[in-house]
Amino acid sequence: DLNGQTVGGLEFADVDNDGDTDDLTALYIGEAAGKLKFRMDLTGDVVIAGANDRGQSVKTLQVYGEAAEVEITLAGGARKVVVGAWDGGGLNATYVTTLQVKGNRKQGLAAKMQDVDVALTGQDGRGRSLKSLRVRGPLDGVDLDLAAAAGKLRGAEWNDVTVDGTYVRELRSGGAFDDV
Repeated sequence: DLNGQTVGGLEFADVDNDGDTDDLTALYIGEAAGKLKFRMDLTGDVVIAGANDRGQSVKTLQVYGEAAEVEITLAGGARKVVVGAWDGGGLNATYVTTLQVKGNRKQGLAAKMQDVDVALTGQDGRGRSLKSLRVRGPLDGVDLDLAAAAGKLRGAEWNDVTVDGTYVRELRSGGAFDDV
């Protein structure tokens, strides 16, 4: 955690700029990144403050375990964000091509996306904030705030979910839609 630390004469007070100086910041990168893989649960925030010439902050960000109260903040977009399970927190970026929550059988982790706020403030080169969302388990208390269009949004079950965007190509559930 960098909050409250001094490195090379630079004091970090609020690394992820969320107004909370006591939260755990797991990773801060000042420039665009390629593939980031966390082969464990993730409990700290992730901040990628740079982007490449295509506006992409990270090609792939993958958490094999559970992301618990994790805020992912990207200066640009992401090609792929994959999480085993997501319980609290959010994702802030300009766009995400593919967002998946798929569980992890080896860890006995069931897929779920619960109490997560996704705010995508821009669009990719094809005019989409989010091309694909696939959650192999339930979405519960999820807010999707999209500046532009979305492609396919799929989940096993939708409970108390808000989708705000200009257009959604397909919304699919393997079970119930409850308060969507």
